[in-house]
Amino acid sequence: MIWASYDFEVSMRKAGHKLIAGADEVGRGCLAGPLLVGMVVLPAECELQLADSKLLGSKKREALAERIKAEAVAWSLGRVEHGEIDELGLSAAIKLAYQRALDGLGVTPDKLVIDGPHRILDVSFVEPRIKADRDVACVAAGSIIAKVARDEWMQAQAELYPNYGFATNVGYGSKAHLLALREYGPSPIHRMSFKVKSHG
Repeated sequence: MIWASYDFEVSMRKAGHKLIAGADEVGRGCLAGPLLVGMVVLPAECELQLADSKLLGSKKREALAERIKAEAVAWSLGRVEHGEIDELGLSAAIKLAYQRALDGLGVTPDKLVIDGPHRILDVSFVEPRIKADRDVACVAAGSIIAKVARDEWMQAQAELYPNYGFATNVGYGSKAHLLALREYGPSPIHRMSFKVKSHG
């Protein structure tokens, strides 16, 4: 297991930053459902053992998500719906989700670390870092709360739309999901801009 480090937060605090937030999105490549951004400010004394949400089992993610939300200085989820992704395009929708997460955080961070090479938000305190979801604890925390929230929502949708396997694929394009699209066509929560029609 590759555990995320607190070294970045420590170095930022030594540089005078007090509120260091981390953020990551979940659901970018899904064929159905929303995209969520998790944003977290961890306390300086945090000792949670965190990792990129993709590296953790579901039970571990769920337990960590509860602890993160209980111990965080602040946390939020920014969400864009499948229809907004279709209307705005993926890049603009991702930016909107990050903005909603920042607006909902309740505090203004001194530094906001975003996983990936792009700033996404046009604010001075944003710092993009490649593989930050694996290397920076607050970013890993954001990825965990976003994935748990999104997975829970998609699993609930499996009861409404049982043909697509949402309980297990959570909207990603698994073989069974693609076969279901060919047989049944898209559901009301599929992203039509992702060319799901072509699978119908």
